[in-house]
Amino acid sequence: MLNKITKWVFYAFSFLLPLTFLPEKNFASFFDRKIFLAIFVFLLFGAWMIKSFASGGLKYPAGKTSKAVLAAAAAFFASAIFSGIFKASFFGTLLQPDSFFGFGLCFLIFFLSAAILENEKEVFKSIKFFIAGASILALAFLILGGLTLAGQAVLNFSAGNLAQVLALVFGGGLTALIAVSTLGEGNIFNSEAKDKKILNIALLSLEGILLAAAISFVDLRLTWFLIIMASIVILCRLLISPSSKTSRIIVSGVFIAALFLFFFGLPFKAQFDYPNLPNGSLSLKVAQGTLMESPKNFFFGSGMASFPNQFALHNGGALNGTIFSGIIFEQSAFGFLTLLVETGILGAIAFLILAGVFLWHGFKLMTTSDENERPTLVAFAIAYYFILIFFFFWINLGLLALAFWALGMFAAAEKQKEIVFADKPELKKTGAALIALAGLTISVFAIFVSFQQYRANLAAREANENYSQGEADKAIMQTRKAISLWPQDDYYILLSNLYLQKANDFLEEKEGEAELSEEDQSSLLGIADQAIAVAGLACELNPKKTSNWHNLGSVYGNLIFAVENAGQAGLDAYNKAAELYPQSLGAVLGRAFIYEARGEKEKAIEEYKKYLSLIPFDSQEAETAAIKIEQLSQAETSSAELNFSDENLEEPDNSGGTDLPDSAASAGSEKEE
Repeated sequence: MLNKITKWVFYAFSFLLPLTFLPEKNFASFFDRKIFLAIFVFLLFGAWMIKSFASGGLKYPAGKTSKAVLAAAAAFFASAIFSGIFKASFFGTLLQPDSFFGFGLCFLIFFLSAAILENEKEVFKSIKFFIAGASILALAFLILGGLTLAGQAVLNFSAGNLAQVLALVFGGGLTALIAVSTLGEGNIFNSEAKDKKILNIALLSLEGILLAAAISFVDLRLTWFLIIMASIVILCRLLISPSSKTSRIIVSGVFIAALFLFFFGLPFKAQFDYPNLPNGSLSLKVAQGTLMESPKNFFFGSGMASFPNQFALHNGGALNGTIFSGIIFEQSAFGFLTLLVETGILGAIAFLILAGVFLWHGFKLMTTSDENERPTLVAFAIAYYFILIFFFFWINLGLLALAFWALGMFAAAEKQKEIVFADKPELKKTGAALIALAGLTISVFAIFVSFQQYRANLAAREANENYSQGEADKAIMQTRKAISLWPQDDYYILLSNLYLQKANDFLEEKEGEAELSEEDQSSLLGIADQAIAVAGLACELNPKKTSNWHNLGSVYGNLIFAVENAGQAGLDAYNKAAELYPQSLGAVLGRAFIYEARGEKEKAIEEYKKYLSLIPFDSQEAETAAIKIEQLSQAETSSAELNFSDENLEEPDNSGGTDLPDSAASAGSEKEE
């Protein structure tokens, strides 16, 4: 009974996995994906542990692919351990797919796929549930997209790379559909039962049309390329081994159509705004700089989820001459280069070995005549499609989960081992019980962590909504709630800006008074102290993140005439930000403002000149800086007035916390899955 329950939970997981990509107007489902994965993965893990203990034996995959996955997991964990920012590297934010927690979920998906599915029928059933889920997703996407094109604001076409990710999911569904129908279970074109054959062909045709239409709607060339590669694998197998002529014609047709669309595309398609990411050469420059920093970075990288820190340190001001000036990207345009930065040589080699072992074993199976290898071949085609994505696309948690889901089904046919403890002495039984208890404890903890992150994100989003409505006190309360649920540096940045806004509102209320009373001064200083304290906590939580130090410098800069030694403290914070981000325009402008406010005219001019050296001379910002230099050179510096708003400093640098972020999750960087 427990065995059946575990398998049906896995089938439900296979069906729902593509549906987590379902787009909504505000894409709230995006925030749920990590929660969905954590709940299902650890429910499956707990159910598997209980089933194993109840049956008196624990089966687990022990083939070469499984060992390669285990080696990759060890390398990634070592990267998180030696990162120096363990919590940020291990858990990341809710939106970061490259944290060890995110990869850990995918490693567990692989393990559970390989351990739970025991025969050909179960593998095919799981794949069919996935195809059904992908087809429903395609139908929903086409309906929502059609309504949007008709003028109803249902689908947000400008929501970053979601359309691209959806196209890749649909391509994976189409690949799975082709593989199952031609390589898989009782090739439908040779079915003896005529009624069953017609029904299967009709159903598969409908699913194929939906998936192909959804892919065409986005028309992402990478999807066509991946379908071409998967079609080659399937077609080679069909040509090598006995197969139906119909199957070969269908796969050949898909290959030719995908090849045509890859080169020529479609004349009419929906328009999507795609996010900009660092190109390959810039990503390689960041990787080279990271690996050469120290022996630790060379072998273990800078730590999982730490690409933004390394990009800030090693981009060399490549974006200062563009409209993206000051933006810090959270990962490379290619997943492998992101891993090279974050996990070093050991992590990159471990992943390449994993891919190599998988491909070697898969292509060896291409020539086998064993009919029992059919599910492995189908899983190979699907996993081949999704693993290739990693080398041509950035890391996406959902796509990564699909890759390890398919890889696990591929590994299910490999060597399995079993630890039998039913007939062992009591001591071994007790040990097995403790292992099961530890597994369940880890599962509960992981689900709890995911829920805390999600609830904290919701509270921070509500805080932003309250702030936009002018309700600063409510916004502060919600941000504090977010911090109590899950302390995160972005939330501290948000809270420090809210306190500055509150201080500014306080001064506006007292604007008509000639002089602040002692009580009012005390209240104002109390708010200022709170702003400084929470900005400092962000730096303590993640001292390697430049935006945290930039925000601290900005807070001190705003409080320079209210807090003793705020000027020097602000300069120290900006210097630390510049140390972590040498080409930061915001740090230079921040120092210029503080020097100007303190009456140090020559130092202020020096900073503005440095700013001009970092930005094109024909830009509006450069012209403004040049005018500022001329004004400071010709006239004495006038006394600056205290201003708690974020408008006292023209700040083109998006890596700082001067401007109140639209959402706590996006503070300090440009990132969307």
